[in-house]
Amino acid sequence: MASNVEQVNTPAAFAKSSETTKSLVDEVASAATTAERRPEAAEELKALASKDATAFAALQRSDVVGRLWRLCAGEKTAAEDVEALCAKRDANRDAVLPPVLDALAEIALLRAPALLGQQLSTLPTVLAVCRSCGRPGAPSERASPERLCLLAGLRWLAALSTHPVSKHLLKQGLAELVVRALSLRTDQDLLLQCCVLSANVAADGSEQARALCRAKVPRLLSRLLVAEVRPELKEHAVAALNRITRSARGEPLDADEVIGPVALALLSHKPRENQRGRVATPLRGVTWIF
Repeated sequence: MASNVEQVNTPAAFAKSSETTKSLVDEVASAATTAERRPEAAEELKALASKDATAFAALQRSDVVGRLWRLCAGEKTAAEDVEALCAKRDANRDAVLPPVLDALAEIALLRAPALLGQQLSTLPTVLAVCRSCGRPGAPSERASPERLCLLAGLRWLAALSTHPVSKHLLKQGLAELVVRALSLRTDQDLLLQCCVLSANVAADGSEQARALCRAKVPRLLSRLLVAEVRPELKEHAVAALNRITRSARGEPLDADEVIGPVALALLSHKPRENQRGRVATPLRGVTWIF
């Protein structure tokens, strides 16, 4: 639990906090909640739980993760039926899964072990959704359910990657998923999520950063630096390249940033001693094509 969580001391405050938490959980997980409101309510729930110990405890005891998944995977829709999950619509004809994943992503940003375990149990389903919606030839129109599901799935993975679970994510094929998105997609919202996800994974350890290098993620990220894309996307690409470079070389992550091509060159540079006195070895088996 975050250090800024405050304990509620009075019975009245405890009751109010508990009631507010329950109300927000119910709203987040209600079938009547609109697609636009669901992630907003989840963000409010996260904000409350991050500063209120009573709300945090109540949220951890809740079944919010299971209730959200039951909105899109009920008795008639198995979790393994990716096509049915993506196609399911609410009363307003909006796709159900994207706002559910966005709400789950907000909740995943909390340091709540019980909820994290529940979220990780659905990882195979989310990865299957991302693979299906990100396959060559999949609909990519801005409002298509496939595009929205892929974007929400990447956001959810990016939220999970803020926890020390990136080794598990990589073992499940995360690097290949990122490579596919960076290689086949021009949607800048999707590409930005790939940058955030890559940076988070690299920050979790040098082994994870090297796995991204072996998958050629830095080379694909570097293409964004010369593409006609939003400045925000270029900034995230540079940040991801720097994070991968520093982590793979065993250097402090808060070291001065370097530009993309220099970052790629550093990844194949000869061994040298870093600021902590440890030898930073070059990456073996990685061929860079500029």
